[in-house]
Amino acid sequence: PEIYFKGDEGFKGISENQPFYIDEDGIVIYFGLYEIAPYYVGIPKFKLKFDEFSQYLNYN
Repeated sequence: PEIYFKGDEGFKGISENQPFYIDEDGIVIYFGLYEIAPYYVGIPKFKLKFDEFSQYLNYN
C-alpha cells in the first residue's frame, strides 16, 4: 500500500473496460504506468485465483 498513490490520484476502482488476461489458475487485472503507482513500480498487476471465486462461476 505504501507504494501506491493516495488521495485523488489513488485507486478509484476497476472500470468496466479494465484490462485483464487469463492464465492457468486465475484472472490478472493490470493497470497502466502512473495509473495507480509511480513509474518505478512498473505495471501493477493483481491476480484473482479461480479457486477464490469459483462459487460465482457458471460452467454451463
